[in-house]
Amino acid sequence: MGTNIFSNLFTTQFIWSPLHRIRIKQIDNAQYQVRVGSKQIDLKGIPEKLVENLFNCDEFSLFDIADWSPDLDLEGDIIPLITRLVTEGILLVKSN
Repeated sequence: MGTNIFSNLFTTQFIWSPLHRIRIKQIDNAQYQVRVGSKQIDLKGIPEKLVENLFNCDEFSLFDIADWSPDLDLEGDIIPLITRLVTEGILLVKSN
């Protein structure tokens, strides 16, 4: 796990960027298109419950995400997703 993104490991808190409006469009059963400003990210293989919880919470942790999607692999599915959202500047790591 990237120490700069997940500094508190599973209790690392994330918040959505207040500078961007997030728009989500469901493409098919487990594929979503996330648009933020001029950026577009396609998410595949993401359960609907995770999308609903993830994009409707102002703040959450890796523990929260694991609770919302117990069938997903933390290191193989969740961490790459969160890392991508953070590196794109859409999701922010909350300062302690």
